[in-house]
Amino acid sequence: MLHETFAPQLFDLQNDPNEFFGLGTDSRCGEVWKELYDRFFTWIRSLKVRMEIPSDKVSEIDPELIEELGIMIDYW
Repeated sequence: MLHETFAPQLFDLQNDPNEFFGLGTDSRCGEVWKELYDRFFTWIRSLKVRMEIPSDKVSEIDPELIEELGIMIDYW
């Protein structure tokens, strides 16, 4: 797991399934950490970008196009 204000989290789930011993800062795991970091950011860049438009413009969009584009209003 990656978080800006905490140390990186990396666990050996085969030998430590309960995640008691963090390896995120262990220099011996640098290559594994780099690979996972690269894979994560490759994946996150592939996600759709959120875009916002003023609410008064939403009514101008064709309802069928809204559904086709996947525009979701007030969905939680």
